[in-house]
Amino acid sequence: MATVVLGVGMAAIMGALRAGTQVNSGASDMSRAVLLGQELRERIGQLPFSDPDAGQAGNSPGLDESSILLADDMDDYDGQVFSPPISSMGDSMTDLSTWSQAVDISWKNDNNIAATVGDGSSNTAYVKITIRNNNEVVLTTGWIVSQVPTN
Repeated sequence: MATVVLGVGMAAIMGALRAGTQVNSGASDMSRAVLLGQELRERIGQLPFSDPDAGQAGNSPGLDESSILLADDMDDYDGQVFSPPISSMGDSMTDLSTWSQAVDISWKNDNNIAATVGDGSSNTAYVKITIRNNNEVVLTTGWIVSQVPTN
């Protein structure tokens, strides 16, 4: 009888340990995903809203330069996916090869940010970042960016 009780108790302890390990793993993944989102937020946040190069100012959103490392405005990041992810300095984080960062920028009505308008047609945008690990979404985050119009 004592062996049965001990066996049941050990099975319960092992189940609790396994559940605790899974929770810790999930928390670790979420922490890493938040960090990767912050890295892109810092990188994109350093850039002007629209292209400073007058020759490219009228271009559609998306990469205008020969490399993302030469991006000179926020909309150059629209549609970019980084796998492995990049740091705020643009360095590839090769030790995180199963992770990726995806950027999607949508333009919002200047007077109603709930309404989406055509790409590049307003002074307000929503930058959405999706962080994945092994192709599973771990975190989706974003922020609103607004540019004061020049007269």
